[in-house]
Amino acid sequence: MRWHNKGHAGDDDDGIMRHPRDSKSWKSLDELYPEFAADARNVRLALDSDGFNPGANMSSRYSIWPVMLVPYNLPPWMCMKRDNMMLSLLIPGPKSPGNDIDVFLQPLIDELKELWESGVQTFDAHSKETFNMRAVLMWTISDFPAYANLSGWSTKGAKACPNCHKDTNSEWLKHGHKWCYMCHRVFLEPDHKWRLNKRFFSKKVERRAPPNPLSGNDALEQLHGYPNVEFGKDNKGKRKRGERYIVHQWKKISVFFNCLIRDICTFLDLPGKNKDSVNARLDLEAMKMHDDLRPKKVRDKYQIPRAPFNLTLHERRKIVTFLSKLAFPDGYSSNISRCASLQDGKIIGMKTYDFHVFMQDLLTLTFQGVLDEKVLEPLRELSLFFKQLCAKTLKVADLERMEANIAITLCKLERIFVLAFFDVMIHLPIHLATEAKLAGPVHYRWMYRFERYLSKIETQFNRLDQNEDMNYPQLHSLSVFYNTGKTLGKPNLKQLSIEDWRKAQLYVLQNCEEAQPFFDEYENDIGHRDVEFCKWFENRIIQLWEDKDERVTEELLCLARGPMKRVVTFDGYVINGFRFHTKKRQRHRKTQNSGVVVLGDAESGGKDFYGTLDEVIVLEYDALENRTSPKVVLFRCKCNKLKVVKNMKDHQIIHLKLNRILITSPYLRKLKSNQ
Repeated sequence: MRWHNKGHAGDDDDGIMRHPRDSKSWKSLDELYPEFAADARNVRLALDSDGFNPGANMSSRYSIWPVMLVPYNLPPWMCMKRDNMMLSLLIPGPKSPGNDIDVFLQPLIDELKELWESGVQTFDAHSKETFNMRAVLMWTISDFPAYANLSGWSTKGAKACPNCHKDTNSEWLKHGHKWCYMCHRVFLEPDHKWRLNKRFFSKKVERRAPPNPLSGNDALEQLHGYPNVEFGKDNKGKRKRGERYIVHQWKKISVFFNCLIRDICTFLDLPGKNKDSVNARLDLEAMKMHDDLRPKKVRDKYQIPRAPFNLTLHERRKIVTFLSKLAFPDGYSSNISRCASLQDGKIIGMKTYDFHVFMQDLLTLTFQGVLDEKVLEPLRELSLFFKQLCAKTLKVADLERMEANIAITLCKLERIFVLAFFDVMIHLPIHLATEAKLAGPVHYRWMYRFERYLSKIETQFNRLDQNEDMNYPQLHSLSVFYNTGKTLGKPNLKQLSIEDWRKAQLYVLQNCEEAQPFFDEYENDIGHRDVEFCKWFENRIIQLWEDKDERVTEELLCLARGPMKRVVTFDGYVINGFRFHTKKRQRHRKTQNSGVVVLGDAESGGKDFYGTLDEVIVLEYDALENRTSPKVVLFRCKCNKLKVVKNMKDHQIIHLKLNRILITSPYLRKLKSNQ
């Protein structure tokens, strides 16, 4: 719990955010309340709420609403893990609580107020003492509809954006019968040339400044003097339209104010999802925009000109054919290929996370060569924006650049797409880079962690995760003998050749921390330069063992003698949360798990190595006294040469030349491998 306050020399000034502790909100809290920040054990919390179907029965509309708290004091490898999520409330169904969620949250809010104002006496197991622990709620985490229930600001209607609040730029579409959110030129630089462009942007000159973000003090000031709504069932029936809001779009005075511290569907023509319709084109005529896309009336019907983002059936089939052949590592996404319908050229049944993967990694590759470049360019920029935004670490300088670029990207989209395309979800990215500066990396605040937590409630006590590492007890102290991971498939016995045996032995020694001092000693030993290192190392360790040198343990002696030439091989292995399969094992599977990536270090000049897994080899050493035989797991790989074939404004596409093998050591240690 003290991790965030120590052991990070130099990190505070390098402009990189790795954890919420690096965010503006965290640092601002420390400055405003130094007495709270003085004790690193004081807890910083986030609250999440989301509804889910407890029986996973799609025919049932019953939903239950858990409320969870997450402590941010923990380091990145522990924060947001399932074991550290605290289920504090369980709001019963059968329907969403809506505005009445405040009634259920009130006891929790009272406890949070007590933790903030006075604290509670808590025992510190590390220091063996009792201290007064306080806590603060940093922010809430929810999807956009649930945001309205928690905050009280309606996310529908003319002022749906909670950041722009009462200054949200919106237009009612007469024919589309919906609100659209455009005018992103207000977020451009004051001297940007597009502010004066009337031809492509609603026939108007834009001179307005961007809306000021809504602060906590602004919200309290807007609601000051207004009574709160009455919670519970209203026997008088529905309220009239003018009675829905207290003021502006505030539906209620949220209970959290009591503890306040001062687009793919349009391309593929999916049924019911396409934004390009006759009504959408009629709205263009009413708004006097996009002259070339306006409908032409022929007798009693309208003729719709083909837009640059419309795809023919042949082009759609080309796209879904590409998607049908995709294969991802296990656990990276669901099987997207099953969602591709080759007959009618449509994508059906993709999950929320699949759209996330598509937006970040597949959008450019899918539409490259199919869409016109002027349409693809803003989509590529939008894909890169989300890719950079969702990175594990964020640079403040990059976020400031992204704040300016996303406004240009949305303006480019306004020049291409119909008005109905711009719902509030297209508008919200304009604020995401700013929120990342305030709160830190996105993966500490998104819903995927909690959705996966809820999906595993039913099975977490009777089934391990698919890629769960086996936590065996560590019987050996030597670093290369750590017992982690689990093998897959049928074991096969194999006799290593002398050459392969020597390469494997040398690779193990090179990756053993305890053997590193002996490499320097070998370099300085001029009299034994004609002896290879493995043989020299064995003789040296045996000599030191006979001399009873303290540096040599029984395990190091066992390592020096080398592994047995008879080894056991497998077709797969699970380690570091990744599932690895050999090329042979994955041949008839829908997933692709034979890829191996080793990130470059200083020794390799920062160059990453890509390859394919051929074999999982388990080396066994001589048995120790009263203990099992130490083992080392190695991956035999083929490392491929790579080439960056495209570099489109920092968006790189890497092409692996699979027919050109890089001649290096064929072995990789399991702990260094990623996918």
